[in-house]
Parts: sequence; C-alpha cells; structure tokens
Amino acid sequence: NYNGDVHDERHWQFSEELQASGDAGWVNWVAGLYYLKERTRDDTQLVTAHGLFNALSAFGDSDIEDLFSLYLARYALDFNLDFRNRQTTEDYAVYINGEFPFTERLSLQAGLRYTHEKKDFSQFVIRSDSQRSLFLPINPCTGAVDTSNVSVPSSACSDLKNEGTFFTCHSSWNELSPRVSLNFQWTPDVFAYAQISRGFRSGGMNGRPTNISLIQDYKPEHLNSAEVGLKTLFADRRVRLNTAAFYNQYEDMQVLLTRGTTIVIANAAEATVYGVEMDLEAALTSAWSMRASIGYVHNEYDKWRDDLGDYTWRRLRNAPEWTANLGTTYDLPLANAAHLRFG
Repeated sequence: NYNGDVHDERHWQFSEELQASGDAGWVNWVAGLYYLKERTRDDTQLVTAHGLFNALSAFGDSDIEDLFSLYLARYALDFNLDFRNRQTTEDYAVYINGEFPFTERLSLQAGLRYTHEKKDFSQFVIRSDSQRSLFLPINPCTGAVDTSNVSVPSSACSDLKNEGTFFTCHSSWNELSPRVSLNFQWTPDVFAYAQISRGFRSGGMNGRPTNISLIQDYKPEHLNSAEVGLKTLFADRRVRLNTAAFYNQYEDMQVLLTRGTTIVIANAAEATVYGVEMDLEAALTSAWSMRASIGYVHNEYDKWRDDLGDYTWRRLRNAPEWTANLGTTYDLPLANAAHLRFG
C-alpha cells in the first residue's frame, strides 16, 4: 500500500427554532430563537510508503555508512499518520424582522440577527509506524521526543500534550447580521425592491497540520451585499420575468493556502463580485411550460497574499462569467386525474 487514505466519519446534529409573528397594523413582524449543537468525529489514516520505517530500522546493524544514514533518518521518513479529530459546535441566535407599510404600495423591511457561536476542537495525531510525534523533534538514534518546547502559536489552541501528539482549540465569536429592503408594488403585476445585507460564514480550525506553526484557527468570513430587482408578470400572468443586479464584497475570505506539503485555511483574501441575472417562466399552454435564465458575473480578488506570494490576479472558483439554462415541461393528462410529466 504505497499511498492512500482512509476516513471514518460520524456526525450528530440537533437544532431547534421557536418563532412568533404578529400584525400590529403599523408593522408586520416575526421574531425567533435558534439553537444548534453538533458533534463530529473524524478518524483518518494517511498512508505513504507503508512499511518503510520498519525496512529502514533493519539497517541499524549495518556496517555500510550509507545504509546507517538511512537508519538515522527513519523517523523523518515515517509519513504514515493517524489523525483523530473531534469537534463540537454550539450556536445560539435571536432575530427579528419587521415590515413597515408606509403606503399601500411602499413598504420597508428591516431585520437583525444576533449569533453567538463556539467551537471546541481536539486532535490526536501520531506517526503510525514509529508511534512518535508529528510535531516535535525526535532523537534519530533513540527515538526520544524533545518536549522542551511545546508552545503552540495560535492563541485559540492549547500547548501540545502527550509527548506532542494531542492539542485542543477553543474559539467563539459574536455576529450581527442586518438586512434592510425597500419595496414598491408599482402595479399588481410589477414589484420592485432594493436591499442591503451583511452575513457571515463560520470560522474554524485547521484540521490537518503537519507542524506546530500550522496549528491555528481562522476567523469568520463576512459578506456585504447590495441588490436591486424587478419582478414582473405579463400575458394575463402566464409569463413571469424576474431581473436582479447585485454587488457583493467579501472580507476576511477563507481561502486554501499551500504551505510546504500542507494545505491550510486562512483569512487571507478580499474579493468583489457583481453581476445581473434574469429568470423567465412562461405557461405556453395549459400543459406546456418553459423556463430560461441567463446570468453575468464579474469577480476579482482585491487582496490575496501570503508568505508564498501575491495571488490577487486570480479569479474565484465556481464563479463562471456567463451562465444560462433552458428547459421545458409538458404534462400529459391520464385517466383518474393522473398525469405524466415530460421535462
């Protein structure tokens, strides 16, 4: 087994939401409480040249200098790793959203969500063949682990324990997520809106460090978004056309960085994404309908630098400049109110 990996994963999740709503005449409102707890277990075996450590250990009694040098290097050449990761996440949130009708056609929607989230992460990792620490120096002759300096650079993570094979990380954050939308019902068939909002993507911890400097956490990612749109109905409401233009700015983007032989997640970028989208739905007959959409997106990194270089010239992944689709559906009535749909 020269190279490969085996993953054994288990995930448990519980969530609950309580919601209340009402109409006070001058405001339609909805408020809620949200709770989430999840536990994740990940056991991973990384295999590279399985058996190499034992083969090099056999050179210990050799009189050949080159072979004895390989014997001394056997701990550094043990690339087979066992990871045991455990993570618990708890999320508490409270939110309220209200719609304020100024006139029969003009209204304002405003909402705010407060989120408190915390993550507890622990990892046990060991070189599986030699049963030695991955992070700490090893005496090449005796295999003894040097535990004189076991400090972890990340303030969210504790020092290494168990001869440098175990560490824990604790991180939490509080976030406010607002949204404001101005809505105008021009006619019963034409609706316009403009909205701004701010959201976040949870932070976390690097789950695959290969040296002490990579034991680290990363902060939440934030998105500031603005959008204007028009929703319209035509042809006795048999045709629906929705159009929207948006402008998004990402802060503290979580991006994958390659450092040596390891990939880590870090808040190393900022980006701007803007574009337009159009969606069309049409009922051509009582049984035949068609749908189509087209979108244009421009994206660019405003900043992406790390110790390996400047990557600002890159474009975001999974964000093509043009997207389009076209589909149709036909319903064929059958006996006993059944029907057959082709699409």
